[in-house]
Amino acid sequence: MGDHPAYPITAGNQVHSTGVHASDWFAQSAPITLRDAAMACGFSDLREALTTDAQRVTLFAVMAMLRYEYADAMIAAREVIRANQIERGEG
Repeated sequence: MGDHPAYPITAGNQVHSTGVHASDWFAQSAPITLRDAAMACGFSDLREALTTDAQRVTLFAVMAMLRYEYADAMIAAREVIRANQIERGEG
């Protein structure tokens, strides 16, 4: 999706970013839980998903993947909204 700064600093036509990117911000804010990741991995119980080190690694990797998929969708939605606003002459 590209690097969109969550808190852009602008100077003329240039955008500078000194902090977190929008994808990182949306990912950390995603309403994805460990239980969601466990279900995506095929576990019926969260305790079952946390039994071994390999399962925990898989669980957290899937959780990160789900959170960044959510972030990508949020950024895409913002771009569609922005394009619609420009098309209507609102921005």
